[in-house]
Amino acid sequence: KQEDPSFNVTPSVGGPLNWHFIINLGPSNSALYGQAQYHGVLFFPIEYPFKPPTIKMITPSGIFEPNTDLKQLMGISKENGDWKTPLNVIQLLQMLLDFMLIDAEIESTEPLFAGNIAGYISSTKMEKFSHASDTLAFNISNPIFKKVFPE
Repeated sequence: KQEDPSFNVTPSVGGPLNWHFIINLGPSNSALYGQAQYHGVLFFPIEYPFKPPTIKMITPSGIFEPNTDLKQLMGISKENGDWKTPLNVIQLLQMLLDFMLIDAEIESTEPLFAGNIAGYISSTKMEKFSHASDTLAFNISNPIFKKVFPE
């Protein structure tokens, strides 16, 4: 367990190469998100730290396509030569959080990317707020979330 209140991270019951995380967003981060929690999974390859993990968000956000690998979007794909081995789990999650906070201030008429990038959704602030409002209900309806994060 870590000490950063922005994140809850735990290895999966299924093995040490799969980790579940929650990104906690609230008024201290962004007024847009209210009190939102976004669940995701990191899948570490056996070659880690020499190859990057697969990063997937499960909770809909209006920013990330659920259950899609976000390596390319986050600029950490080994294929592009962008992967820096010193990145640890909290640093990876901080990158996701920073991306969410930047994107929260952008309307759909001003997407972060000019073109289709795997894993990115361009949406309005209202759509992002709607997703943020629904995170608790979505997460507690997910049996995997309830098993991994029983508190």
